[in-house]
Amino acid sequence: MKTLTIKQPWAYLILAGIKDLENRTWKTNFRGRVLIHAGAKPANFKPEMENQCTAQEITIFSALNHAEENDLFGAIVGSIEIVDCVRNHPSIWAEKERWHWVLKKPILFKKPVRNVKGKLSFWESGVEVCHICGQPANVICGDCGEYFCPRCSAPYIQVTDYDCCKKCEQYKIK
Repeated sequence: MKTLTIKQPWAYLILAGIKDLENRTWKTNFRGRVLIHAGAKPANFKPEMENQCTAQEITIFSALNHAEENDLFGAIVGSIEIVDCVRNHPSIWAEKERWHWVLKKPILFKKPVRNVKGKLSFWESGVEVCHICGQPANVICGDCGEYFCPRCSAPYIQVTDYDCCKKCEQYKIK
């Protein structure tokens, strides 16, 4: 699945539904769901005013603390939908003279896919997500191509003398 590396605390803020866009120097025409990989090192962030923090800066420091406490670095931590790419977005997170990738429907993984090395731009991680809940998937129907996580596969996959995908009612599970 298409994956994008974003440094912490930005990755967590996006997946927590707090940060509604990603600032980039380049435009994208891609629309759809992508995995979010949290970079191995945090972003360099400094408060604007010494000894004083804005509410936004407190949110940023809190997110960075959460990422550190849960070891959310060098891992695929969730997914998000890219729905638009514009300039001059009204969001408080929009940086001047950048492209603003408008984001919707964040999913924070309960169990991140750890020890994954990031890359620049979009890249293929080889990780797929469950079409039901959006969590990492490890079961695929060979006929309809839908992915399932272990929790969601139980009502859809019968394991008896054969394996059956109840979605497409075919008998081929990889």
